[in-house]
This record gives sequence, structure tokens and C-alpha cells, in this order.
Amino acid sequence: MDKDRGPFFANPFVARAARWGLLAWSVIGILILIYGIWRYLLRPIQIVFPPLLVALIVIYLLNPLVTRLQERRIPRVWGTLLSYVVFLSLVGVALAYFIPVLTHQARAFVGGVPQLLQRAEEGLVDSFNRLGVHIDPKAFFQSFVPGQGRAFSFLDRITSFTSGVVHVAFVLIL
Repeated sequence: MDKDRGPFFANPFVARAARWGLLAWSVIGILILIYGIWRYLLRPIQIVFPPLLVALIVIYLLNPLVTRLQERRIPRVWGTLLSYVVFLSLVGVALAYFIPVLTHQARAFVGGVPQLLQRAEEGLVDSFNRLGVHIDPKAFFQSFVPGQGRAFSFLDRITSFTSGVVHVAFVLIL
């Protein structure tokens, strides 16, 4: 009964299991720490990061222009101000041109949706008839009715995702 068993970690299997356990608990602890930092520190100020990122990109792009203006004996403050005014004016002109064009295209698309649906229905019926499958196009397109069909809920999720992406793009731009 007084047999000496030796140290507990002398067995290679036990030592390996202990190392893996220590690694697993360390990874879990680091993930909890990262979540805590994200949730309580970075998430409340996340609205600051996209404009800050855009500002850093603009500064990086305009720095060579400001440096050249400084080499031509224009003070750096005035060169910076001039480059920002020119850059923001170009962005404003581009937006003033593209927003009406995009609005017109969106209205034209919305106006053409009934014809597109009619053509899609005719093409679908023709394709299924060639395959020898008979479907009721009204019942098929009933799944696309807002608030009733499964296809509409899928399209609603896609629209929601797309609007989220557009929102992020606008936040980054502004």
C-alpha cells in the first residue's frame, strides 16, 4: 500500500492532456476578453470609425498634392485648405450629377417591373411547356405577393441585406 506512484504529470498522456486543457481554457479566456472589449469599449464608439477611416484615406490621397503646393511656397495650412475645397467641390459636383441619373434609373426600373413580370411569366410557361411540365403561372407568382409568399420573405431578406450594405457604404462615404 505504500507504493510510490511518482509525480502525476510523469505520464506523457496526462501531461499532453493537461497542456491541451490549458490551451483550450486560455483560448476561451482570450475570446471572452475580446468579446468584452468589443461589447463594452468599441461598440459604443463604432460610429466614429467609418468617418475616421474615410478621413485617413482622404488625407493619404491629398498629402502629395499638399506637399507639392508647399514646395511651390504655399504654406501647408493654405495648401491643405485649398486641396480640401477642391476635393469636396469635385465630390459635390459628382454627387449632383449622379444622384439625378440614379433616381431616373430607379424610377424607370420600377415603372418597367410589370412588363418584366409579364415577360418572365410568359418565358417560364414556355420553358416548362417545352419540358413537358404544366404549371399554373398565377399560383407560381402568388408566392411573390408581398406578405404572403415564401419567395417574398426571401426577397425581403435580400432587400434588407442590400439596404444594410448601402447604409454602410453611405456611412463610409459621409
